[in-house]
Amino acid sequence: MSEERLQPNRDDIDSVWTWTLKRATHRVEREMSSWIAEWGLSPIQFGILAQLAAEAKMTVAELARACLVQPQSAAKVIDGMVAKGLLEREGARAKGRANPLRLSENGRSLIETAWPKFVIANDSSTFGLTSADRKRLNEILHRLRDP
Repeated sequence: MSEERLQPNRDDIDSVWTWTLKRATHRVEREMSSWIAEWGLSPIQFGILAQLAAEAKMTVAELARACLVQPQSAAKVIDGMVAKGLLEREGARAKGRANPLRLSENGRSLIETAWPKFVIANDSSTFGLTSADRKRLNEILHRLRDP
C-alpha cells in the first residue's frame, strides 16, 4: 500500500480548477484595473456606473449585490462618487430609508466615454482566447455564477 502524499506538487496545484480560476481572476482584475485607470476609476466605481447605466435607479444594497461587495463598502464608494458629482441620490438621506441612486450628467458622460473603450480592451485576444473560447468560457462562468 502506497503512502499518500501530505503536500501537493505543482501538478496537483495546477489541476485544482477553483485555484486556477482564482489565479485567472486575479490577472483579469489587474488588466481591468489598468483599462479603467485612464478615468481614475476603481473596478467597483466602474461597476457602479455600468450598473446604473443599465438600470436607471438602484439602491446601495442593489448596487452592492450587483458589484459583489458588502453594502458598507459600497456605501463608502458611493458617498465619494456623489461628492464627485458622478451620482445623484433621490430624496434626503436618512437611516433606514432607501434612497435610489442614478447617474448624474457627469456620471453618464463618463460611462458613455469609458464603456466602448472598455469593451474594445476586453477583446478575448487580450487573454489569448479565440472568440469561440470566450463564448464557451462565458457560458461556463454564467453557470458557476447562477446555478
